[in-house]
Amino acid sequence: MQCTGAKKKKGFSVRLKQEWPFHLMLLPAVLVVLIYKYLPMAGLTIAFQDYSPIFGIFEQEWIGWENFEYIFSLPTFPRVILNTLVIAGLKLVGNLIVPITFALLLNEVRQKTYKRTLQTLVYLPHFISWVALAGIFMDILSPSNGIVNEIIRFFDGQPVYFLGDEKVFPFTVVATAIWKHFGWNAIVY
Repeated sequence: MQCTGAKKKKGFSVRLKQEWPFHLMLLPAVLVVLIYKYLPMAGLTIAFQDYSPIFGIFEQEWIGWENFEYIFSLPTFPRVILNTLVIAGLKLVGNLIVPITFALLLNEVRQKTYKRTLQTLVYLPHFISWVALAGIFMDILSPSNGIVNEIIRFFDGQPVYFLGDEKVFPFTVVATAIWKHFGWNAIVY
């Protein structure tokens, strides 16, 4: 028994004729996803080939899992995985604690101009590319004439090779990543 007030479902072709402007508006987003997310996946085949950039991607010898077997057999592989997990974990924790703490402290500032100025200053590094920041940090952290090591020398300390010492480097990477993103994350929080 049908209800007299219920509307009958429209067919697909009728709905498509009515909704075509919406599908047309969706087309650019679909194209961007296809071009930048799915098309590069063709490059994943390189991992299974004896790849040489001189020839095209599809003109390579297929070797299967040999590249992965080689990487897994390297004696430094466990250390690489451990370093990756440690750095990722420290970044995860640091990128939660620092911005939330800063956001809470910034929320307590009552003077609007000071609050907005401070918020803008800590937000600016978010817009600097990692390539430019790498150059800046190489100069700042240089063991010979970097400003950080000059301050350490001023207080009669020994210079630290921040980007070359295996014990210091992971913390340098984490600190620079937190510094770059904590302004944006504080605004989000």
